[in-house]
Amino acid sequence: MPRVVALVGGECTGKSTLARALSDSLPASIVPEALRAFTEAHRRVPRREEQVEIVMAQQAGEAETIAETPLDWVVCDPATLMTAIYSRIYYDDEALTDAAIVHAELTYDAIIWCDRDLPWTPDSGQRDGAEWRDRAHEALTQILPRINIPIFVASGSESDRLAGTLEFLAHIAQTDR
Repeated sequence: MPRVVALVGGECTGKSTLARALSDSLPASIVPEALRAFTEAHRRVPRREEQVEIVMAQQAGEAETIAETPLDWVVCDPATLMTAIYSRIYYDDEALTDAAIVHAELTYDAIIWCDRDLPWTPDSGQRDGAEWRDRAHEALTQILPRINIPIFVASGSESDRLAGTLEFLAHIAQTDR
């Protein structure tokens, strides 16, 4: 069974860039973002009542990739937890939070928290602005301490983030599950 690492962080914090770099370096299979697929398919963001659908799609993608990958690592880009974070900051809805924490503890070997120290850049139809990135960061600051698995904060340049994450994951690979 592969080791599973999940990426968290607000929009434009380098999650997908780091996921691709980890995929090449480890190597690892990547679980793509269900939210991005939803927004591209529907040409809009999900409504409050559709957040559960996003969580279920993300978890299904994780389960499928974990079951089918021939590689030693799976990178979730992002963690299912991010849908709970978005529900919290956009809809003031914390209903998904507890289940997302349990899922993280049962599914992931580690979480990589992508810091907000990169410049914010627009991504057509996907990003709302640096203030929303800051709101996600603050929500993660409150929720991540409740999760009982190793967490690494990836910050700095792309190469610094990759090097630090690879060093952290080398330690994770040596630990018992």
